[in-house]
Amino acid sequence: MASFRINRVVIIACMILLTGLTQFGCSGPKADLSSDIPDEPEAAMSAVSTSDPEIPAESAPTEQTGPPEYVETPEEPDASSTLGAIAGTVTVDGRPEAFGAVQVLVNRHTVVKDTPCDVLGRFRVAQLRPGRYYLRYIDSRGVIMGDTVSCYVKAGETVQIDIKLPVAE
Repeated sequence: MASFRINRVVIIACMILLTGLTQFGCSGPKADLSSDIPDEPEAAMSAVSTSDPEIPAESAPTEQTGPPEYVETPEEPDASSTLGAIAGTVTVDGRPEAFGAVQVLVNRHTVVKDTPCDVLGRFRVAQLRPGRYYLRYIDSRGVIMGDTVSCYVKAGETVQIDIKLPVAE
C-alpha cells in the first residue's frame, strides 16, 4: 500500500513539473493531466511510454530476463603476497627499550614509515614493498640512538630484526 502511494506521488510530482514548465514559457499547451492518473499502480506503469522516436529500436535498452551476465574480472594479487613486513625488538643491555620509535628508511635518508615500540620494546612495520630498508631507533626525546641497521624485505615475508642499543654511559 505504501509503494502505491509513493508511485502516485511521484507521478503527480512529474505532472506538476511538466505543467509548471509550460506556464513559464516552455513550448507546449497547458493541460490538466491529473485526470490521466490511473488508480492502480499497474495501470500507471502501462501508461508510461517506453518508446522514444529519437532512439532507434536496435539501440533501445532491452529488458533483461534471468540473472545478470557473469563477467570474470582478473584476480588481483593479495597484498600479503606482494608486500612484506619488518618486526623485532629494541633492547639495551638485554632489557627492552620502551617508549621510543623505530623509523624505516630508504636510501638511508628518507623515512617511509615509523612505528612506536611497546613496553616490551617490540615493533612491527607492515605493508612494505620488497627491497632494501634501513632501521634506526629514536628515543622519546627524538634523539637517534645506536647504529642504523639494514635489511632486505621479500614479498609475503616478515623479516625479524633485533636492534641492540649501546649502554648509556
